[in-house]
Amino acid sequence: MDGVDWLVAIERRIPQIALDWPVLPTEPMKAELAAEPLEAAEPAAPAVGEEGQYGPVAPNERLWTIAAKLRPDPSISTSIMVQALFAANPQAFSGGNMDLLKVDAILRIPTLREIVEYTGSRAAQQLLELDQQNQALPAPVPVPANGEEVGSE
Repeated sequence: MDGVDWLVAIERRIPQIALDWPVLPTEPMKAELAAEPLEAAEPAAPAVGEEGQYGPVAPNERLWTIAAKLRPDPSISTSIMVQALFAANPQAFSGGNMDLLKVDAILRIPTLREIVEYTGSRAAQQLLELDQQNQALPAPVPVPANGEEVGSE
């Protein structure tokens, strides 16, 4: 083995791990007894809003899993989406730390244009260009079922 080959051989033996960033509560935890049974105290599941928002972030959620769910296309990697979500939502992280996502935060989902601006992603750039080309195409002319032109009688 020469120069770098031994390092490559060792690297292939090291298992790959996925990082999972913790979510921190936005307020200090208080030791209070619940007035209602635990079954009634279940939080609502986080959802993607119609206005391009996601949340509220649940205590057990991680930025990586949220980013994987919110990718606009499989060609945009989860790590690119993590970077874009972080850049679009600085208020949702304690101390500006990507690893410290706040519980109950509402995340704004970045557009393709913002993903390109924040990350320089080539995949997002290509999707944005395709989207712009599709918007520039003229609308299809409706054709009635009987084959006659629209507007003629």
